[in-house]
Amino acid sequence: MTVHSIPQMAHYIPPAFLTELLHARSPSGYESEAQAVFDRHVKPAADTYMADALGNRIATLNPAGDPTLMLAGHMDELGLIITYVNKDGFVYFDTIGGHDRTVISGRRVVIQTAGGPVKGVTGKRAIHLMDEADRKKVPEIHEIWIDIGARSKKEALARVSIGDAATYDHEFELIHGTIGTARAFDNKVGAYIVGETLVRLSRDARKPAARVVSVATSQEEIGVRGATISGYTVDPQVALVVDVGHATDHPDCDNRKYGETRLGGGPIICRGPNINHKVFERLVKAAAKLKIPYQVGHGYIGRRQLFDVPVLPRQEGDRRCRALGRDQIAAAPAQRVVGVVTDLAASDIRQLLVEQLGQPAQDAALGLPAKTEQDEVLLGQYSVHNLRNDRILKADNAGEDLLLGLEPCDQVLAQLVFDAALFHARFVEFLAGFELTQSLRKTVRRRHRFAP
Repeated sequence: MTVHSIPQMAHYIPPAFLTELLHARSPSGYESEAQAVFDRHVKPAADTYMADALGNRIATLNPAGDPTLMLAGHMDELGLIITYVNKDGFVYFDTIGGHDRTVISGRRVVIQTAGGPVKGVTGKRAIHLMDEADRKKVPEIHEIWIDIGARSKKEALARVSIGDAATYDHEFELIHGTIGTARAFDNKVGAYIVGETLVRLSRDARKPAARVVSVATSQEEIGVRGATISGYTVDPQVALVVDVGHATDHPDCDNRKYGETRLGGGPIICRGPNINHKVFERLVKAAAKLKIPYQVGHGYIGRRQLFDVPVLPRQEGDRRCRALGRDQIAAAPAQRVVGVVTDLAASDIRQLLVEQLGQPAQDAALGLPAKTEQDEVLLGQYSVHNLRNDRILKADNAGEDLLLGLEPCDQVLAQLVFDAALFHARFVEFLAGFELTQSLRKTVRRRHRFAP
């Protein structure tokens, strides 16, 4: 496919929302600056807006719409975390996310501390002081330090603390036309796109029929954690993930290995076994209709999938678990279940309860063995956990029962939701029609203070 380059704009002025995100320092787990920017620009445009305990920002337009379209882009970036200060005041660190160790040394950094930013520079033993063998080695992380100008451990620890995060001191700058350089285009540009999309949709006189949810996700660089949780929170029918890709038009890239995508060739639309083919086809048709240049990338390297994409679709078994859980909720005693779902932002579950509460248990139709009333409640509790994980993440130790809508006497049931790992293994057995063993029943009840 032939693509046309995006034309360069004379006197290009980048959007304020994007530049603020690029300047925000937000290593994984320390995203507060980027969160504040997203809050400031997107929250006023959203019909509903929430932040979960993992740091995701979830903005919704047309909450009653159908189907649900989720737009996701992570706002975190690579960083460093302070681990040790030696007697001479030199600061040692570990990495947050995957770094190229060959380019860490000799860079200015900013350490985010309780007292404000502290500047420093990374260093290692000078090449002049290395023998021939050492010069050929890539330095280990513990062989690189940060110099903040302190002369002693005491002086350094008066300014920085163990666990403080640091980022490279490399700010956004246009170098030619619309071509820019920044510390964290990965993936502030994705967070900007999903947020700006919702803002523009909110201003359009034509309101979308769908429920549109834009999510600035957290902690992608250390395991796509925010995308995983927000995927369960939003529960979309379609999810579009916006992340950066690799331009392969530089001198040292083998297109036979990595494909062909070039800077200025337009956005990359991913295609592969982890990409829904119908969604891909519709994106391509939309781009062609609007004459938007685009490129096609595979988004998949062998068994290794790229970006946040693979964590959003659920496995079929998980869908079956959730479907089963809904029937168990319907079969459970009304007064107990209503208490669980009252405070949940789950209109589909509420509707299910309205339709099915008080009807006969569904066990026979599902081919499940008979269970005690208590077991039905446990399954109902666990399915709520599985369906609306965001409620769990938003809860703290002091308010778990309130966030779940449980009465105080049901705190033991709330505890089961938070400690569901034990129950999860046996929950799958219900899908195959197995019965809980008596020993497991006793273990569950003993651990959660149920009467024998």
